[in-house]
Amino acid sequence: MTLRADRILVATDFSEQAERATRRALALAPADGSLHLLHVLAEGPLQRLREVLGVSVGREAREAVLAAARERLEDLRARLAAEYAGTVSAEVVEGHPRTAIGDYARAGGYDLVVAGAYGQEGEERLFSGVTAQKVVRTADRPVLLVRAGEGAGRGYRRVVVAVDFSAASRKALEWALALCPQATLYVLHVFELPFQQSIDYDALPLEVAERYREEGHALAKAELDRFLDGFGDRGRCRPLVRQGDPSRVILGQARAQEADLVVVGSRGRGGMSESLLGSVNLHLLHRAECDVLTVRP
Repeated sequence: MTLRADRILVATDFSEQAERATRRALALAPADGSLHLLHVLAEGPLQRLREVLGVSVGREAREAVLAAARERLEDLRARLAAEYAGTVSAEVVEGHPRTAIGDYARAGGYDLVVAGAYGQEGEERLFSGVTAQKVVRTADRPVLLVRAGEGAGRGYRRVVVAVDFSAASRKALEWALALCPQATLYVLHVFELPFQQSIDYDALPLEVAERYREEGHALAKAELDRFLDGFGDRGRCRPLVRQGDPSRVILGQARAQEADLVVVGSRGRGGMSESLLGSVNLHLLHRAECDVLTVRP
């Protein structure tokens, strides 16, 4: 079954990063698909009103804040509708972005969630640190965090897909192929050798350690080749096998390949996959210079 992002949820806080995310979603959406804009009104704006006015904020003030957000979102919806052949809708909801976005995406059955990697300054900013990680964990569907401004209005061209041969990484590659039909895909497997610390500290003779590394690399490459044999569009995939720390290698290869997107699975099997559940994903969200797509199996 070919994957399609027919229904895309775009989370926006009206920041510059959110505008980039909106342009990216527009570029990825099929002509017969739909875009749905979501603005989560957090406690922050109402709290600032309390601080400025020195009084409790009543129902009228709350409704005024909601009305202003709805008006701004409607302006954005109308602008996109003038450019996009598909359907564009919008809604403002109240809640905490780190949980509301994932809940909304799951309830609405959206295929893809798109948002800026960073949002407005302040406690309620949409995607930063723990918030981004929380949305990735709770969305229960692919989440695209848009960081780069250049080229946001076009499709991706150079994509690094990190795989560990799990169901999640298989799904990640399927999504990369579907979302990036014109891109070259660098399919990267990062392996770590058992007893690497002993080898690094010269516990083995140099020639034995080198042979150990070569054998590990050969086994990893053979497994990557078998993994790619299961994909019909393998011609666009360029296999890469590297040894080392997963997060550093992925970021290094993204820079080396001048990637505009990194794709990772959020659950996998052992080793690299255990890291991808937490530290590697979080490291990518903070340090990647390009967009990051996280895919669940």
